[in-house]
Amino acid sequence: MMDVAVTGGVPAGTYGWNGLMNDVEVFLAALRFRGRRETTLRTYREALKSVFHTAESAYGILPDPRTITSDDICVLRSTMKVCDNSKKLYLQVLGLFVESLTGTNPRRDAGILWNQDDRRRLFISAEQFKVLMYKGDPLDRLIMS
Repeated sequence: MMDVAVTGGVPAGTYGWNGLMNDVEVFLAALRFRGRRETTLRTYREALKSVFHTAESAYGILPDPRTITSDDICVLRSTMKVCDNSKKLYLQVLGLFVESLTGTNPRRDAGILWNQDDRRRLFISAEQFKVLMYKGDPLDRLIMS
């Protein structure tokens, strides 16, 4: 990820938070123009900040997003201290951001497979539903509705 070559006019290792946030705002403005909601844009902004803080901690330097590879995506996935759902969202947003800058999406290229969650969901039959709905206590009926 961090080579000594000049990438996008910025020498590697000199890309700072001001440049990053400028690129993020340009990315978000393009999404706003295409109709994304402000709540989504705020979520994307915070996701990108979180990912780049994690990347800065992992690499010791703030990476230029134009140099992020699929290998970096795997490193970030293992380094992030958030739940899998948040990791998925953060890496998806990062991939879209990098794609807006370079035309390639390293998250998609990484081919990450996500395991199914291990929550066991229990389903009830229609007959059990009727019993709980019509003969259950008020809490049961509230839950069922």
